[in-house]
Amino acid sequence: MENITIKIEGMEELKKNIAFYKLLAPEACRRGLKIIGLKVETYAKQMCPVDTGRLRASISTNWAGSGMAEGKTGAKAQAGDGMPEPPGEKGMVVAVGTNVFYGPYQEHGTSKMEARPYLYPAYFCYEGEVPEEIIRQMKKDIK
Repeated sequence: MENITIKIEGMEELKKNIAFYKLLAPEACRRGLKIIGLKVETYAKQMCPVDTGRLRASISTNWAGSGMAEGKTGAKAQAGDGMPEPPGEKGMVVAVGTNVFYGPYQEHGTSKMEARPYLYPAYFCYEGEVPEEIIRQMKKDIK
């Protein structure tokens, strides 16, 4: 399976914000990132094209330090489906996606098939909520 690298505008600013929150309140940052990851997963599953249901069932959330070989997947996922644990500082890297081989073809299309994006729209729907969610989690720690 080919790796696809994508550059998202504003990612550097988001990384700087997360670095700031990570220093200020690391547990709130971890919880906030996981919550947003799960929201992205839910929306991606709603947007995902469905034939057999395997792709949708394989979309999962995983984070650095989770200890999960793959994220939790649905009933129609096959053994080994799901998002592998990403590298990085424990809880500070959250990944949402699938490792099903045809996932990128659905997302980006091919010369014979039109793209049917499901991950990008989900990410862009929630990317702006990351700082707000971390702040909500910080407020919980203060109470």
